[in-house]
Amino acid sequence: MAWVLNGVVNLVALVCFILVVVKMFQTGQTGLGVLTIITIFCGIGGLIALIWGWSKAQQLNFVPVMVVYTACILIGIVLYFTFPIPLPFGK
Repeated sequence: MAWVLNGVVNLVALVCFILVVVKMFQTGQTGLGVLTIITIFCGIGGLIALIWGWSKAQQLNFVPVMVVYTACILIGIVLYFTFPIPLPFGK
């Protein structure tokens, strides 16, 4: 059951990440948007999106999305340590 909750939380976080990146492109931050997309695979892109989104949240009326994005990241971290998903390797 925990892996379903973790999947839903991560899916919502992904949607929020995409919304933040789209907002980057809409505000003319094309280079930062491309950098964020490229670096999402090493984990830095999510942090860039989170920091940029919060720094522009009031200006762009984007606070609700950032609250959901931050909550999803924090819930995901808590779920990861509370209910670790065992990998099928080594059985």
